[in-house]
Amino acid sequence: MSYLSKSERRNLILQVAKSIALEEGLSTLTVRNIAKKACLSVGLIHHHYASIQELKSEVFIQLAYENLDTSTLSEDICWESRLLDILGFSESNNELAYIRLWNEAEQISCSNPEFSKVYWAAIEAWKNKIIEVLKLKKFINPNENMEDLAWQFIGITLGFERLIQFKGEKLSLKYLNFLVLQLIECKISHDK
Repeated sequence: MSYLSKSERRNLILQVAKSIALEEGLSTLTVRNIAKKACLSVGLIHHHYASIQELKSEVFIQLAYENLDTSTLSEDICWESRLLDILGFSESNNELAYIRLWNEAEQISCSNPEFSKVYWAAIEAWKNKIIEVLKLKKFINPNENMEDLAWQFIGITLGFERLIQFKGEKLSLKYLNFLVLQLIECKISHDK
């Protein structure tokens, strides 16, 4: 293996850790697992990260921001589809990995106060991205607070994620998309 600069090694560690987190989960992020897959020594990983918790936090927040990135969506996509994508109701194959990541991060945040801060920062970023998408719609109900509306969408999304675990025919992704679109119609004024 060729010589890597300090920043290149740190980036390699982070990229391998992100890959593991998406494929296998945050709980499988161990220094030994990362070292093995990155072909680095355990000591090098400890040199770049004070603890595995620090690395898990950085991995999660970067993946959360990547998940919220809408720059890869077509410019022609309507704001409702953008909102569905941000809420996690897209038909993307990657979406399930990110849903698992967010759910696992929620579990970790319940028992780890430091990680809880990172998780909350990701939730705040999610709320802000929803507001950004809602602003694309010009006829928002003037009586509706966009921040309140964003929190409602987050709450509904988290509830739907729990329901979809039952995998019943009635609770398909298509049906949940339909329910979210109905909510959008109820909450947001139509063009006149």
